[in-house]
Amino acid sequence: MTGVAVACLRGLIGVWLAVTAAFFLLRVLPGDALQAQATTAGMAPSMIEERRQSLGLDRSLLEQYAVYLSGMIRGDFGASIVSGERVGDILASRGAGTLRLALGALAIAIAMGLGLGTAGGLSQHSFVGRLWRWVIDLLIATPIYISGTLLVMSGLLIGSLGAAVVLGLHSAAPVANTLSIALLSESQQGYVWAAYGKGLPEWLIIWRHRVRVVLYSIIPTISIQAGFLLGGTVITETIFSQAGLGQSLLDGVMRRDYPVVQGWVLLMSVCQALIYGLTQIAGRWIDPRQRESAT
Repeated sequence: MTGVAVACLRGLIGVWLAVTAAFFLLRVLPGDALQAQATTAGMAPSMIEERRQSLGLDRSLLEQYAVYLSGMIRGDFGASIVSGERVGDILASRGAGTLRLALGALAIAIAMGLGLGTAGGLSQHSFVGRLWRWVIDLLIATPIYISGTLLVMSGLLIGSLGAAVVLGLHSAAPVANTLSIALLSESQQGYVWAAYGKGLPEWLIIWRHRVRVVLYSIIPTISIQAGFLLGGTVITETIFSQAGLGQSLLDGVMRRDYPVVQGWVLLMSVCQALIYGLTQIAGRWIDPRQRESAT
């Protein structure tokens, strides 16, 4: 079996495990969307039971699971229990904003991660290098909801731009940390000392020799952060009042709207599987040793 086939199989298994876990865990939680509607609308018990039967919620879990899987294979993700809107339409209408937010944050994370990581990868005895490593540690230690709240209170950045900056900074820190550690480790190699012996400036040695060699090491970190950026929109979209998939997930969980949450999990797991596949391709393209091992 080829590497591509193995990656596809792993992706499919990952998607199936994610949607299966979401399906059963949601139904373990106390209460449901119908019960919440009954509390606010004063529905009679007979109306609640009739509504439950029409949605198939009176069936056993295995029957509901089989119906869900068959619909998912056909591309039918069901409809919101609360609003009646098709889940596919909800994901399509709100997915564009979330995708723009995630891509913008990813661009910020990669750019700042490379910059901070390179600065932090300076000599261990350099004050500038230690200073930037302290900055990286501070960014890693600061929770995203704190940095987001501080940014909103400052009034410097609001809306989608502020959300992208907060997400980007939070994801830039692990990328920078991985790169700086790899650069410091690579600084002890013989070819680096040879470059210093030729009298080349340190910035040229870092960019021309050390960064090019260790660049493949940050690809997995970027992959993990790309998946986080899609899921991390739950917090940032709430803080910055952005209507997107993250806000839809939060509303779905609070209202026990099973189809909406399941659709979100399915979409995120598919995106993560695609990111994983692209990571494998990028790693082999950047690092020739991976191409040789795959042949």
